[in-house]
Amino acid sequence: MKYLTQFLLSLAAIFCFSSCFEITEEVNMNSNGSGDMLLTINMSQSKDNLKNYMQMEEVQGVKVPTKTEIDKEISNVKKALAKVDGLSNVKINTDFEEFIFTVTANFTNVKVLNEAINKVASTLNHTPFPTIKKSNFDYSTGKFTRYFKYLKDFNLTQEEYNNLNFTARFIMESAKYITVYRFDKPVKEVSNKKAQVSPSRKAVKLESNFAEILTGKKSIQNTITY
Repeated sequence: MKYLTQFLLSLAAIFCFSSCFEITEEVNMNSNGSGDMLLTINMSQSKDNLKNYMQMEEVQGVKVPTKTEIDKEISNVKKALAKVDGLSNVKINTDFEEFIFTVTANFTNVKVLNEAINKVASTLNHTPFPTIKKSNFDYSTGKFTRYFKYLKDFNLTQEEYNNLNFTARFIMESAKYITVYRFDKPVKEVSNKKAQVSPSRKAVKLESNFAEILTGKKSIQNTITY
């Protein structure tokens, strides 16, 4: 999740050379506010290029992290998540053949999930600046909210986006961010009109590319009532 996807900071340099990748955020909610989550980072469509890049120390002046360095960052993430009360069954799987990475966990309530996300962000923040803590999720009886409070930090004007080089624009337009939220009761309403409700009305999906998110044309923010 952007969120738990902060652990992708350890893969950021590789992303610069991955022309196509997908991040999928899945949350399964129970009526009592507990649930489980799955975060999948799929770069398999660029796996051949990525394997070549990881054999180099740097590409176009950008340092490429080694497998050892990435594994170390992931180990730090595991240790940070282990300290979060209410989070259990944490598993991080890495596949350097297909370049698919997953994080799974159970949580007692969404406050736990927010704490876990902020701990990961803090763990992977290697800058001298403090990590800004934000709430990504909220839950009350019959209402689930996915916040997206990052636009003011990352939003680009259309002119700024147009001034990016062709490669950067191509990557942002090819890369996808997908959210899927599932519930044990039928969904009555969604605030984000671009979201799709499944035929069973127990799941909500929203798919965007990073260019749409960065320029403010789409947001993953959504309030789901059920």
